[in-house]
Amino acid sequence: LSLGYQEQFRFEKYRSSFRINDVYVEIDQLPLLGYFCEIESQNEKDLIKTIKKLGFENKTSITKVYSQLLRSHLKSQKILSKKIEF
Repeated sequence: LSLGYQEQFRFEKYRSSFRINDVYVEIDQLPLLGYFCEIESQNEKDLIKTIKKLGFENKTSITKVYSQLLRSHLKSQKILSKKIEF
C-alpha cells in the first residue's frame, strides 16, 4: 500500500441496498456471523415508521462495527485468521 499502511484485518460481506422513501435499508451478510440490517434516514419520523414496518421495533440495536463483532467471534472460537471470507 503506497501510504505505508499494513493490512491488519480483512473480511468480506455481501450487501443488498434498498430505499423506502427517504430511508436507506442495507442488508449485509457476513461470514461466520450471518445477516445484519442497517436502517438510516435524516428524518426520524420516517425512520421509526420504517423500523416498525419491517418488524424491528422490539429488536436490540448493535453499535459495534463489523470488524469488532468478527474479532470478538474469532477470539471466542479460538480462530487465529485475520482474513475472513465466504
